[in-house]
Amino acid sequence: MTKPALTGPRPLTPKQQRFVAEYLKDLNATQAAIRAGYSEKTANEQGARLLAKASVREAVTEGQARQLVAAGLTAVDTKEAIRRQVCGDVRRLFDEHGSVRPIHTLSAEDAALIAAFEVVIKNAAVGDGHTEGA
Repeated sequence: MTKPALTGPRPLTPKQQRFVAEYLKDLNATQAAIRAGYSEKTANEQGARLLAKASVREAVTEGQARQLVAAGLTAVDTKEAIRRQVCGDVRRLFDEHGSVRPIHTLSAEDAALIAAFEVVIKNAAVGDGHTEGA
């Protein structure tokens, strides 16, 4: 007597494929279920149920791997970026007088600590090329 062949996860339905694509956008199962066409009333349960399916989980894992490859990221790169943020010392952005060091003098690691910056021009006058006329 021959044993039945082992089969892998079942192929996804088009709606499940859409769920996976939507889930990969923001990792929000409820919203992904809604965007994929599942009922808003049951989206929370549907999202959880879909993620519990081996075939859907496998598709999500493969999709995430593709996203990392496309972004040129590896787990090592990601961990290193997190390490820089956690272990970075913001004091290195300033000189001994407390003034911000010129951006071009910062190392890549120090510059990575900056999430945003704002330039304020003081004592600017109309017509100086730094402000717009009234």
